[in-house]
Amino acid sequence: DVARELVRDLSPEDEAESIARVLTRKRVPPVPFAAERRKVVQHLLRRGFPGDAIDQALRKHRRDA
Repeated sequence: DVARELVRDLSPEDEAESIARVLTRKRVPPVPFAAERRKVVQHLLRRGFPGDAIDQALRKHRRDA
């Protein structure tokens, strides 16, 4: 899949920054409801981001709020 190949080339820092931009653009609250969190995670997975990177970004998003 093309999206996964592009994301695979990102450094972990760039990957985290890209996920953070998506969270900001989609206006995800620091503690999203389960349904909203599920939608965001699915969106990021479809864009090729690994699940562990998404979880880390969501935890950081919560801490930074």
